[in-house]
Amino acid sequence: MLEIDKPLLTPNPIRDSVLNKWLDVLNCTEPVDREWATQYIDDLYHFHGLKQPKIILFSSPQAGRHYRDFAANMAGDSPALIKAKIAQREKRSPLLVGSPDWVEAKRVMEKEGVVTLGEDLSDNIVQKPIAKTQQLVSKKLEARFVGYKAQYLEDDFWHGEMTRVWWGPFMFRWGISELRSATWMDFIREAYGIHYESKFWVILEGLLKRVGFWWNFQNVCLAIERPILVKRDLLNRLHCTDGPAIQFCNGSIHYALNGVLVPSKVIMYPEQITTADIDAIRNAEVRRKLIEHYGLDRYLFHIGAVLIDRVAPSNSLNTQNQETKPLLGMQGGRLYRTKLNGERVFVVLKNSTPEPDGTIKEYILRVPPEMKSVRHAVSWTFGMQEGEYAPVKET
Repeated sequence: MLEIDKPLLTPNPIRDSVLNKWLDVLNCTEPVDREWATQYIDDLYHFHGLKQPKIILFSSPQAGRHYRDFAANMAGDSPALIKAKIAQREKRSPLLVGSPDWVEAKRVMEKEGVVTLGEDLSDNIVQKPIAKTQQLVSKKLEARFVGYKAQYLEDDFWHGEMTRVWWGPFMFRWGISELRSATWMDFIREAYGIHYESKFWVILEGLLKRVGFWWNFQNVCLAIERPILVKRDLLNRLHCTDGPAIQFCNGSIHYALNGVLVPSKVIMYPEQITTADIDAIRNAEVRRKLIEHYGLDRYLFHIGAVLIDRVAPSNSLNTQNQETKPLLGMQGGRLYRTKLNGERVFVVLKNSTPEPDGTIKEYILRVPPEMKSVRHAVSWTFGMQEGEYAPVKET
């Protein structure tokens, strides 16, 4: 292979080919091949010298999570006690009864009982081997391209591609890292001939290509089917404004806006959403997304918010005709106070990162009621006193 002094990452036809290959994996909605999935899961445990786990395949992430949560608390219980605990849970949460995810998890628990999961092995048998191999390959890469850090090369390679995966909102932990690692390592191998002889990588790539995703426990591996429908935005985040963003074969459907799961009412009956509905949402990320969908200015108007401070959107002139420069991160910032449903104060700021279409969105944060200025509120979000906040660079 021709030695070159500078790695050409973009544009690069090999990069595009590798990305497209793994995006096809990400976008796949075909049913999991159970025989191959079982083989690769068994191979992963055997590679690490572990006994073969009991493999349970669920149709959706939530069904798997219901089983996982119950298995952690019911291992060793008799069938009668398991049934009693299930009934107790349904009494506390009646909305579960008709949920496809709960129906499936309940069926598995009643049919097969609850198996002791054992230790969570994800770090030891997946994350650590990935990190170890990548460190070795990074050294080879940096020796090949003197003066370039492998991490900078990887950041340049991505350019925002494949920043989200469909299972991310359901998992919180397992997600993009495995797919990103496999893609990056595949590119290094194809573009620069830097090889890493490891059966682990064959297994990892096989799992990514043949299973939706999976949880590794000492005694059990919970595998998840691929969805039958996935809709995303330009950053591969779950997103659909007129229907479900993702659907699974057990009938489980979820609605999402730019990667944030939202109640079905937000998408299917947006005209019925009220500020009371929004304020009742506990999750701050979901609440901000609902405000964005509802309309920020409309929301502020309907809750009776009063503007108490604002910062110029860019360099401007003061009363002495002198140019003023607002601190980074606060350009165009506004502070509002409302006494509806108790005294509340919100700061509205501009996102430093443009959207895929180039627009700059505003976002809203609730801050303590004693905040008197935009700078005071922004300083508080960073855990600083008002006079301490003075950034020199915005990221």
